[in-house]
Amino acid sequence: MLVDGDLLPTVSFGEDPLSLNAAHLSLEDRTELELYLDTYSGPRLVQLRQEPTPRWITEGEKALLVWNHVRFVDVTDDDQTHGSQLQAPTSVTYPAKLSHDEKHLRGLFKRIDLGAMKQFLRQFTNFHTRHYRSHYGLHAKYNPHANITFTEFKHSSWDQKSIIAHWAPRSRHAGSDNTTADAATAPVIILSAHQDSTGPLPFMRAPGADDDASGTVALVETVSVLLQSGWEPVDRPVEWMFLSAEECGLCGSEEVVRSYREQKREIKAMYHMDVTAYLKPGTEPVIGLITDGVSSALTDYIELLIDEYATLPVARTQCGYACSDHGSFDKAGYPAACLSEGKFADSNPHMHTADDTMDRPEYSIEHISEFVRIGLGYVVELAGGLKEGGGKKGAARRLDRSE
Repeated sequence: MLVDGDLLPTVSFGEDPLSLNAAHLSLEDRTELELYLDTYSGPRLVQLRQEPTPRWITEGEKALLVWNHVRFVDVTDDDQTHGSQLQAPTSVTYPAKLSHDEKHLRGLFKRIDLGAMKQFLRQFTNFHTRHYRSHYGLHAKYNPHANITFTEFKHSSWDQKSIIAHWAPRSRHAGSDNTTADAATAPVIILSAHQDSTGPLPFMRAPGADDDASGTVALVETVSVLLQSGWEPVDRPVEWMFLSAEECGLCGSEEVVRSYREQKREIKAMYHMDVTAYLKPGTEPVIGLITDGVSSALTDYIELLIDEYATLPVARTQCGYACSDHGSFDKAGYPAACLSEGKFADSNPHMHTADDTMDRPEYSIEHISEFVRIGLGYVVELAGGLKEGGGKKGAARRLDRSE
């Protein structure tokens, strides 16, 4: 999540968003920053929240915007910035009522494995940083019997790839009922989170346990539960997106969205999760449902899912300009929704620091599991395929990390 200066105080002074108070840095850090700025000197066009028009800066200088908690979107390759009109919002409707209720999904919910989630988080947050320019990546191992294709989406100017797992309904043999064959090309539903992390500066320690390892592990557990249960989609394909480079101005999701638009890909719904683990002391746990930069129709539908499948109440909240990757999809006219750990004012104050760890007392894997429950409901409601009792036992493969 791109941290807001209204949420966390800016650590350097002055009105220039590219200013830097070197007194906050050691000599070693200053030297490393100078090297970073020299290395990444290519021009980038960025749109800042507080400025009416985009400005040109260098790739390296984006690190100074992060340092100063200035929200921005990298629009260098955005055709909307260079004269094209914003794509009209896709007209998509959602059921007024759910097809199932909580008791129908209990078999799936019982498979949610907090121990496996903890193990994944421990490995995932053990990297010094998951900065999009660091030598880090994810790879996936899936049940070979599932109808899943796995894509490592290569980006234009950095090594960290976005990972997209596409689970399609199985096609029928020629001459049989073609409902499933048609379903394989139906508009896809997406679940997403961003895999990268950042510290105050790119080379600093950034475990990113909440931002956004928490969303990532919720994705992993959702697909793992479905694989273990023997579930398969019936009505439409499902995609799990582990997006790269959110912290550099939504770069990864901007490129994925651009590719989908060029391919004329249709999206039924996008369920995005960013920071799902932090419980502010003294507050009641809730599910934060973002209301700005989203599809209102999909957001209303997600609230139905929360009411039925989560054990916590919903709290509608705003997260502001360019807060996460759902904004890239919404801007392109795709229906997107975003969930977060609670009210935005109660967000984790340790984001983008070395203190964003899973060992803090406010960090709750149980809270993350609520988003897994909602994600499971989202998938079976929109893609069908629910089996009585949550399905049969299957041999699953979990998403792993690699160095």
